[in-house]
Amino acid sequence: MTPMELTSRVTWESGGAVAVLSLVSGLVGGIPVAAGVGAGGVLAITNFRWLAGRVVSVLGGVPTLGGWALGFGLRLIALACATAGLMATGLVHPLGVVVGLTVLPGALVLRGLRQARAEHGGMGAIEHPPIFSLPGVPDYVTYTWLVMIILVVMSWAATRRMALVPAGVQNCMEVVLEQFNGMIDDVIGHDGRRYLPLIATLGLFILVANLLSLIPGLERPTGNLNTTAACALVVFFAYHYIGIKNQGLKNYARHFMGPVVWLAPLMVPIEIISHLARPLSLSLRLFGNMTGGHILLAIIFFLMGLDGLIGWALSGSLGGALVGGIGGLIMIAFTVGFLYPLKMLVSVLQAFIFVMLTMLYIAGALEHAEDHEGHADRHTEEYL
Repeated sequence: MTPMELTSRVTWESGGAVAVLSLVSGLVGGIPVAAGVGAGGVLAITNFRWLAGRVVSVLGGVPTLGGWALGFGLRLIALACATAGLMATGLVHPLGVVVGLTVLPGALVLRGLRQARAEHGGMGAIEHPPIFSLPGVPDYVTYTWLVMIILVVMSWAATRRMALVPAGVQNCMEVVLEQFNGMIDDVIGHDGRRYLPLIATLGLFILVANLLSLIPGLERPTGNLNTTAACALVVFFAYHYIGIKNQGLKNYARHFMGPVVWLAPLMVPIEIISHLARPLSLSLRLFGNMTGGHILLAIIFFLMGLDGLIGWALSGSLGGALVGGIGGLIMIAFTVGFLYPLKMLVSVLQAFIFVMLTMLYIAGALEHAEDHEGHADRHTEEYL
């Protein structure tokens, strides 16, 4: 596909998306929002076509650096002034303008992904296979075993020379376990410490598996729905078992009948659906967050690689050195300074949310039927 064909297709796709978004936003938010989406989309498409034309001219020849930079700068100033002017008139909604301006970058990313899928098939076009794999064993299983080995080694290192005054790995693990104990005391109560092995194992496993995805060349276990569903099913069966063991089957079944007996025909189906939705929610939330972050990182690396901005910077042309070099440096700074710390934060938060919900489910299973709803709702509002 030639650059002009790509420009034309992206223009048509962006224009169609802007038209649909304008119609929908007009029905939802009124005419100012629709006008903002349309105006932002037109500004973005117009400047994209101008920039695409300049890139084609750079690839076809070597224009003067001063003229190209001056035109690019003036165009950016004009875009900023036009956007500010539209917002200042009050005829368009600022949020609509922002949405309209972001339609075209989204169309570019989707076009690139479709092109990569057509040429190479799936995510393989923007990511390499893991650096280590076992024949006949799925990669997510292999790296699940790796996470288990890491946790076993850490446990062995923390307990092989136990000391009254902890140091090194023992000190680190004791701090982590004290944090788990503190959360258990707050959510379940002091008696909930007997469930520390289950809760801490799940939390540490998910945390290490999430952080493993940040290392290039390694597979992400929690980026596969089989792994997250397995963890969710462990929680599902564990808290039901805990509830039945502590209250007996008859008393635990009263949780599903509601506060009065005559509401049981209505409450039992609702409670069953609610409990069945819990493992689905746990598994899809963790899977979606980790997979989405990984796809974003893969796209950024693909844009920066030898087939992207860095390769363009090394092509030898003036335009490539200017646009590719500056763009590559910006991408590297963005990835190292913002994207990777954000991924680390998301990895920790997802492990925390999974553990917190597990404790809430166990706390609900341990409570008596009459005060189950109120106490669980208080915990949910406090922590989520």
